[in-house]
Amino acid sequence: MTTRSRFIAGFAAGAVIGTAAALLVAPKTGKETRHIVANGTGQFGRKAGHYWGYLRQKISKPEGKRGGQLSADRQLEV
Repeated sequence: MTTRSRFIAGFAAGAVIGTAAALLVAPKTGKETRHIVANGTGQFGRKAGHYWGYLRQKISKPEGKRGGQLSADRQLEV
């Protein structure tokens, strides 16, 4: 296993364990916590969708004679 793979696996495991621990010691009831989590994920999904649409629009805009192709320098800015 490469160092990068081990890091990603450790990060994911830590995130799952941290989330479980946070839910177990949450000061609210299960129903309230599920409601908060559902609202948060919905908001995250909407924001991610808007951001993805913005990026797709920026990338697909023609820039001069390149016909939508971004230069290497410009890709780094996006």
